[in-house]
Parts: sequence; structure tokens; C-alpha cells
Amino acid sequence: MSSASLSPFQALPALPTESVNLPFLGSRVTPHATFQYLLQDVSAKGVTFAVPRWVVNREHFEIGARINFHLPFRVGSRTQLEGEVISAEWDAELDAQRCVARLSGQAPLAYPVFASIETRSIVFNDEAGQPADPVELVRQLFRDLALLKRGTRVYFKHLVPLFSRITFFPTADYGELRRFVLSDIRNRIATNIAALDDWKSRVEASDFSVAQLPQCVDLEALRAAVEAEINNELFAATFESPAIKPYLDAIRLLEHKAHLDYNTLVLLYAAAL
Repeated sequence: MSSASLSPFQALPALPTESVNLPFLGSRVTPHATFQYLLQDVSAKGVTFAVPRWVVNREHFEIGARINFHLPFRVGSRTQLEGEVISAEWDAELDAQRCVARLSGQAPLAYPVFASIETRSIVFNDEAGQPADPVELVRQLFRDLALLKRGTRVYFKHLVPLFSRITFFPTADYGELRRFVLSDIRNRIATNIAALDDWKSRVEASDFSVAQLPQCVDLEALRAAVEAEINNELFAATFESPAIKPYLDAIRLLEHKAHLDYNTLVLLYAAAL
């Protein structure tokens, strides 16, 4: 949608990166683990972020740790999503571990929302570089999240019969595993799909405006619905078969895309406050 079809009140202004005081989702590259962090600064020298004690999912980092911010840090027309921790210390005032990471790894810009390295601001543009329609962007993100979670269900559906062929558990033990662990994962995926579909229907209402986003969506509930139901490392260690790796890798890729969607929604949520 072009900016000509928008009223000035629909366009969202750029946000200073330090003004977004809501937790984003990040993940370790190796070993994989999801965590929440606060973005404090973005510059050509790197990204400063904090992991406060009060977030639900915490990680402790050492120098050299590789992480994925799942945020579009724009350099020119591309983004840099991964970083390597070059400084990590405890900040008593923040009650958080405060880290600096050097950015690495480039990818195409997925959405017209990005953190500009040059201006240190969050920008909401469309593909033509004009002010984006935030309502359509919110709708697009929820459609994508619902599709990604359905993709996870498809891959998991293929994994379950594979587990029965490769497991070394006695038949009775595998029955217990399937009944309590695998069924629980399947049910959680279904619950999260239903939650995402509900939010999607809310934002697709004809009278929805981006100002209503904080009333329509609970970010903690959304985070819980977006995060992984499957512990890839636990599954890989439990079943010890290369046959499951392609499926787990595919699920991990969907998770990374979902984290980027979630973080983009956090930016839109912050802009609506």
C-alpha cells in the first residue's frame, strides 16, 4: 500500500532504539536456547543488550557466545541478525547482565521494519521506502505466525512415527513417552495455533487500529504461543539418530522466522503505546 492512501495519523514515526523497553526474543546459536533481552543501543560498533533478572527466560553469557537477535538491524539494504558477545558484565542498577555484541552475518530484509545502524532508530517503511501501513503490517505478521506454527505441526506429525522406528526404548517405555511427552507437545502446538488464530481474527476486524494492539494482544501470552514446544537438543540426545535432524532443523528455521515476527510485533506494540 502506498503512503498516498494513508492519512498522516496512520503512519508510525521512527522510534529511538533505547525507547523500546519491552523484552525481545533471542536465541543462542550453539547450544540452542531461547532467551528474552532488552535492546539498549544499536550502532556500527555493535549492539548493547541486557538480560534482566525479571524476564521469564534468562540466559547467562560469556565472551565469545554467538547469539541471534531475531531483529532486522539494517546496514544498507540488508540486515545483520547474529552477533558475538565481546563484553559481558553485571549491572547492579539494571539488575541485569549487560552485554555488547559485534554483529555478523547478513540476510535480505524480511519486513519493512528495521533498526537503522546509522540513525539508531526503529523505522516503519514499506518496500518503496515510504511510511508503512501499520495495520496491514500487524495483520501480515499474525497471518505469518499462524502459518509458521502450522508448519511446526506438519513437521512434528512426520516425526512421531519416525520416533517409533528409531527409538531404543522398550515398548512399554516408548508408550509412556508417546502418551505423556509427544501427546503433550501435540496438544501445546494445537493450543498455540488456536491462540494465534484468535489474535489474527481480532486484528483482521474492519475497525481494528494499531492503537488497539496493546488491548488486543497480551505480549506474554503471545511470547508463550510463539516459543518452541519442542526442545531440539533434548530430542536429539534422547533419540540419537541423524534421521530426525532434517525435521528438527526445519522446525528450528520456522522458530527463527516466528521470533523475527514476534520481535517486529513488539516494535509495533511499543510504537502504539
